[in-house]
Amino acid sequence: MNQEDKTQDLEFIRKAYVDNINFTYIKKSNIHGQGLFASENIKKGTILGFLDGQVMSWDHWDSIRDEIKEQMGKYEKYILMEYNIIDPQTLLVRPFRTKYSLINHSKDANVKIEYNPMRIVTISDIRKDEELRLDYNNEPMREGMSKSDKKEYLK
Repeated sequence: MNQEDKTQDLEFIRKAYVDNINFTYIKKSNIHGQGLFASENIKKGTILGFLDGQVMSWDHWDSIRDEIKEQMGKYEKYILMEYNIIDPQTLLVRPFRTKYSLINHSKDANVKIEYNPMRIVTISDIRKDEELRLDYNNEPMREGMSKSDKKEYLK
């Protein structure tokens, strides 16, 4: 089975990712991999999109992922990859990747997540062709993640 990661294929991403973030397009990022960019000037306070999914525990998500991982092949990071952490024990999971997953981390964020309902909101004016950036440090994390090696990229 071909193990090429389809989430690294820009044409696949443009075609297959769910379009849940308004006023944006996908292209290569100078921050990391692919990114999400403004297709027009966007005013501060604009709701760009809503995040939905199924609520479940980390244990449930881990068991589902482990059960089907071997069968996913090159689509492993596309299916059952995307989630938001609601609190350290609970996730909001989407079955397929969306444009939301392309918002890269930056201490100089221009968007944030607001809750009830969960949505992406601009925190500054964003110019056309500017990359959307979210400070992941402002979001809940899985228990123990703040002490793990995985948090190194958040600096």
